[in-house]
Amino acid sequence: MHKTLLLFIALFCFLGANAQRFNEHYYRAQAAVDNGNLNRALVYIDSSTVSMPRNPLVWLKKGEIYFRLNTYDKAIECFNTAESFRKGIAVFWLARAYAMQSDTDKALEMLEQHLSSAPKTHEATILLDTSFNSIENTVQWKEFWLNDWYTNYERFLAEVEYYNQNGDTDIAFELLNDRMQGRRPRHQLYALRGEMYLTMNSYKAAEADFKQAIKSKKRGHEYIYLRAKSLMQLKKYKKSLQLLTKAIELSGGEPRYYLLRAMAFAKSQEYPKAIDDVKHYLTFYPNNIEANKMFADYSISAGKSIDALLQLGKLIKVKPANYEYYLLRAKIYMETKKWDIASIDLNKCLELNPDNAEAYLNRGICKVNMGKNKEACSDWKIAIKKGNFKAQEYSYKYCK
Repeated sequence: MHKTLLLFIALFCFLGANAQRFNEHYYRAQAAVDNGNLNRALVYIDSSTVSMPRNPLVWLKKGEIYFRLNTYDKAIECFNTAESFRKGIAVFWLARAYAMQSDTDKALEMLEQHLSSAPKTHEATILLDTSFNSIENTVQWKEFWLNDWYTNYERFLAEVEYYNQNGDTDIAFELLNDRMQGRRPRHQLYALRGEMYLTMNSYKAAEADFKQAIKSKKRGHEYIYLRAKSLMQLKKYKKSLQLLTKAIELSGGEPRYYLLRAMAFAKSQEYPKAIDDVKHYLTFYPNNIEANKMFADYSISAGKSIDALLQLGKLIKVKPANYEYYLLRAKIYMETKKWDIASIDLNKCLELNPDNAEAYLNRGICKVNMGKNKEACSDWKIAIKKGNFKAQEYSYKYCK
């Protein structure tokens, strides 16, 4: 099921109450962290702290980067700066940083502050966090966990997560539905149930829940994004585009929103706009295979053969065993009547996937245009056996 539901709950608890607009450098810092380039991330987040000096989340991100670089003194300094702007926002990170320095007293002091407020990290997540390895055998640590740090609501969320992760989705839904009856449910619960519906492909129900969550948090761009994601599955592309444009504006340019908007533009056959959005996303995540494939697909649809060929070349270099890339590139060569080059890619495609009926069809078209009718008819015969009925038309025309 949804393995990251705990993180999802924390995300909604936080974002629901604190919809934040960032700048491009913040998102580039996050992308650099995701891509494993921490030194580049530090450069970007420095720029972000200059332009947004009083934003606690920017300082939190800078502290996280220093933490990942094992520079704990500087991380603590950044976390304390974040705390000066918003109390409680960085205390869990401070607990982790002090634990990494084996400072048990300070680590537990910060952890107590974190667990005495909301939102808080789930107990299981804390106990599995390797940051606390150096202090977990101390008497103080063991005594600390004799306290019950969680409210009934937080235990309820943990119970929903437990059943959902173990595949007991009916029980998870029953718990949520019971909790949401006869009272005004929190927007986080609508969002949580919406995400569960989305995971189960119940898109109409998911969209309704995200719409309800947005009523309470109109500037909650994550909610808006997820509603747009649901609407995409319902083929309501125009409304999805409107919502995604709003989410991008409210967030300050979250890259994920650009990628989904690219899909919405492509579904609306607005390929130049789709290409612009996916290209923008690729400036953050240049090695994302899905985004590179989207760029190639949209370039083909827009008639931009050179761009498509360049992207497919990159993809093949990264994933040489993916037959789809050779098939796509062959189609481009076929459009420019480069039958011999297209045949080479189709041969490779069939080497990787001998059951691909479309590749047999296309290789037959290449062969007949190269004057090799007998070989073409052989390929179409195989394509027909594998269920490609378009090959019948070619066989009827050329193989009498």
